[in-house]
Amino acid sequence: ELPVDSLALFSDTNKYTISTAATSRSSNMAFNTKSKYMSDLKVRQACALALNKQDFIDGLMSGYGELAIGFFPQSFSTFGDSKLTDTYSYNVEKAKELLKEAGWEDTNGDGYVDKDGENMVLTYKTYTSRQDLPRLAEAYQDDLKDIGIKMEIDYNESSWNTDDMDKKGADSWDINSWQMVTAPNGDPLYMIDSLGKDGYYRYGGAGEDKELQGMIDELRNETDSQKRADLAVKIQQYAVDNCYMQIAFHKEQSWAMSNTVTGLTEHPTDQHEITVDTDINK
Repeated sequence: ELPVDSLALFSDTNKYTISTAATSRSSNMAFNTKSKYMSDLKVRQACALALNKQDFIDGLMSGYGELAIGFFPQSFSTFGDSKLTDTYSYNVEKAKELLKEAGWEDTNGDGYVDKDGENMVLTYKTYTSRQDLPRLAEAYQDDLKDIGIKMEIDYNESSWNTDDMDKKGADSWDINSWQMVTAPNGDPLYMIDSLGKDGYYRYGGAGEDKELQGMIDELRNETDSQKRADLAVKIQQYAVDNCYMQIAFHKEQSWAMSNTVTGLTEHPTDQHEITVDTDINK
């Protein structure tokens, strides 16, 4: 993986070729339906509407990302984002309206919403080993401030610590963010299974939704490729609509290589292979 910040080092087209693709390495956010604040659907909806995905991609990602709705980029033509509706696209005013409907307003003029004399303070868990995640956390912190929500960031050094979440309990966090390859084998079940009772999103309560679990079980047992794709779209849309998750972006990853190399390209699955078409022309 070539960091975005390093691409300029290979800008000499007389020496280098850069291959870039929007991959299934996606930035996930789980919204905790069990927490004090996020158990309210309107609060989750407001938080989803506050996330300025495009601004983050254009600014801090230097444009090297694809705006996301579900787990898979548009290049996955049968079950990717082109098949989904962006229910909560960026809308600050709508987010503020939903917070007000939920009883959260800035009554003391400190810039943050409160209810019954208490400010809303969200806890956001992520890790630092992938450079995009701290950037996303800090950008989202500013986005939420725009709608009057204070967010504190709880960093792990290496990766998403599920053991830590189990030990501290459901109310120890509100939003969790991590990156992973969502379709390493080109099939939707690998990632959609994460929404179920044994998956990553179970920590936020998605796995307790019996309707959602029923659809996942149906996908697990379906063999027809088109029906599998249709189910994958249905499940993702359901999870997005119920604010179990937000996917911020699909990372555009790049390879830099000598321009003598041919037949080697970045692939949307984020799995890389040297094939019979790969060659070095001296």
